[in-house]
Amino acid sequence: MSRTLSSRQRLQTECTGAFTCRVQAPRTRELNKRNNRRTLKMAFRNFTETLSKYYNRSAWWIAGVLMLLLPWRAGAEHIIGGTITYECLGLNATMDSATYRFFMRIYRDCRDGQTGFDSQPSLPTATISFFSGTDFLLGSQFGLGLPEPTVTSIDLNFNNPCVEIPDNICVEEGLYVFTQTLPITSDTISVVYQRCCRNNTISNILDPGITGATYVGQITPAAQAVCNSSPEFNQFPPVVICADKPFTFDHSATDPDGDSLVYFLCDPLVGGGPNATQANSLNGIHPDPDAPPPYSSVDFLNPPYSAQQPMGPMANVAIDPATGLLTAMPDIQGQFVMSVCVEEYRNGVLLSTVRREIQFNVVTCQDGVIADIAADEVGPNGELVVNSCGDPELQVINESEREDFLEEFRWELDLGGTIAVETTRDLNYTFPGIGQYPGLLIVNPASQLDECRDTARLLFNIFPEVDADITIRQDTCRAEPVEFESTVSAPSGGLSYSWSFGDGQGAGTPDASHSYAQAGEYTVGFTATDVNGCSDSQTGTVTYFPIPDDPLAAVPRVTGCAPVEVSFPVLAAPIDDTYDIRWDFGDGTTAVGQAPDHAYSTAGLFDVGLSIRSPSGCRWDSVLVDFADIGLTPTAGFSFSPERPDNFDPVVQFTDRSTDAEVWSWQFGDAGASSLRNPSFVFPDTGAYAVQLIVSHSSGCADTTVQRVDVLPRVTYFMPNAFTPNEDGLNDTYEGVGRMELARNFSLSIWNRWGEQVFYSEDPGRGWNGRLDNDGPLLPGGVYVYLVTYEVPRQGPVQQKGQFMMVR
Repeated sequence: MSRTLSSRQRLQTECTGAFTCRVQAPRTRELNKRNNRRTLKMAFRNFTETLSKYYNRSAWWIAGVLMLLLPWRAGAEHIIGGTITYECLGLNATMDSATYRFFMRIYRDCRDGQTGFDSQPSLPTATISFFSGTDFLLGSQFGLGLPEPTVTSIDLNFNNPCVEIPDNICVEEGLYVFTQTLPITSDTISVVYQRCCRNNTISNILDPGITGATYVGQITPAAQAVCNSSPEFNQFPPVVICADKPFTFDHSATDPDGDSLVYFLCDPLVGGGPNATQANSLNGIHPDPDAPPPYSSVDFLNPPYSAQQPMGPMANVAIDPATGLLTAMPDIQGQFVMSVCVEEYRNGVLLSTVRREIQFNVVTCQDGVIADIAADEVGPNGELVVNSCGDPELQVINESEREDFLEEFRWELDLGGTIAVETTRDLNYTFPGIGQYPGLLIVNPASQLDECRDTARLLFNIFPEVDADITIRQDTCRAEPVEFESTVSAPSGGLSYSWSFGDGQGAGTPDASHSYAQAGEYTVGFTATDVNGCSDSQTGTVTYFPIPDDPLAAVPRVTGCAPVEVSFPVLAAPIDDTYDIRWDFGDGTTAVGQAPDHAYSTAGLFDVGLSIRSPSGCRWDSVLVDFADIGLTPTAGFSFSPERPDNFDPVVQFTDRSTDAEVWSWQFGDAGASSLRNPSFVFPDTGAYAVQLIVSHSSGCADTTVQRVDVLPRVTYFMPNAFTPNEDGLNDTYEGVGRMELARNFSLSIWNRWGEQVFYSEDPGRGWNGRLDNDGPLLPGGVYVYLVTYEVPRQGPVQQKGQFMMVR
């Protein structure tokens, strides 16, 4: 007998052994950050798993990263920040110019498939423009082309041992180093690099996908005069930071001259545009030359964002103006662009302003281990519940997460005032008996870091078992309902029932009755479940191969004239091809199987026998008396003479050749009819006639045959070899003789020996009298030539020609 657990929350049961069951519960937890840190961690995992599927990625934490990393199109959507600084190498001898070494640091997303840095192979050349105030400084309106940068991977700056660093985040620095001698001017010198565009997923500015960036380094007249070098930021900030957690970053810079530095949040600047067709224009993706100062700020989505509140008002982004310590408490997930500026002062005089644009990606972080077990359900207070039905020995699987940081485990089990402690990874424990036992699973109990320690509250329920049995009652040879009965012992009560009859049907009552539509062997299942979700299941087998009371009820009797084709119908359900079915058609032939076809070829009255054996051994035999009444069918046939009648002799004699005929009915096309056995018929005209003979028998059966009788058209015409036109009444006219009734297009022409036509007629009854055209002068005796043409139906044109003598 199998004892399993069925949860009240539609949990999928999975049992091992006879009594030990575990139920895999859904991982959804109510979000309660203070009272249930485990729920927060699980919510993050579910959130990131959903985004991972959408972006076809496998890592949990990819959600935040993907907001940063989008494919490169025509612009530079891979650029995520930058800054320009400089070092003064010295003034010239006349003190009217200075040589500078510039350091332009551009930061990009280097995930697979992203575009590299400008000036790298197959990419546009990075160009720098120099301005004094708003004028081109070096007399050229084209930017200075830069060599290929030095590329370095950026450390992501994660330092918590229990925060997992996403392994597909990649940020690189492209360092462009170039030297340029610049004249000393009375205006601020601007060193400018512009590029478009930004990531489409930036959350805090308007139209980021078509908004470019301007990176500028500035040398004031005071800095030019003293050959000043600008400060350098000490480190690059983290790319990803955690929502709802304090963020602190040392954004300080170092000045080589020891000048005073002041830090503040400033506006990211706009430059370039999405025009890829005219890429070097001011609205192009990489302008050359770059636009002169002043530069516009990006359009923040305000409210709630601004340069001073780049992550929204609740994030409290701030930077200490003296130390450069950047702090925030971000509360919204997203991608945020911002700028940090540092001003350099000497004796109260502003020498330079260094501007760094950066992008922060705020995500829900999985920042600690998770204490977890294979639970059956989650209790109303967040406790993880394990249920057992009847068996106090439990095997609990430890499913705590962040395997790299799992070191120690402590199980605390409340046995009614006594705390039992286990330190194994998985729990194998035998409880005292039926009852409820609270407990705890503590992961890394000795750790001093909250992120590296977690506790799960547990509840173990040992319920009374459920015991069920079933009885199946049926008459295996009768097509009637099968009866099902159950006997259940369940101390906890509150039973529910479930029958599965093996044919897709079921019932929810203790006892049931079911009619099967088809024959077969069915596995029947029954489960009884109590109020605790404990259940017991039983199975049984129904062998259902009955024979209906009258399997031939749907078989109609047959009458007809031989031969008769009979298609026997499918026998009444549940009889099918698994049954042994044998037929005896009463005419000496038999068949097996469902729905046979049979031809009765001889006349007579036939009984049909049927024998059925079911796979379970049930038997049924019957005879249909006088099932088929087959009448004698005569065979029609005749001959006729002559076989080729014509219009000269249209009389045809018909002779009956039928067998078993008693009545005759002739039809001579549409020319006439007869009921004689051997009629004679005169066809009124030439042509083909369909002669039909229908013969019948006293059984009511008949047969028909049709033959074609073709009355041929005939024409005869003969010309004499001489005539004597002497007006003695004998042979005075030269003309042909014959049967020309059916002739068409007749013509007769006569010619003398000099080739002259002397007579012509289209009337076969008109002859030549020896005169020219029959009414001219007498022509002399001698030899003449005739030509006769006419057409005969179904034969075509006929031509006759020859000579004859006219004797005078």
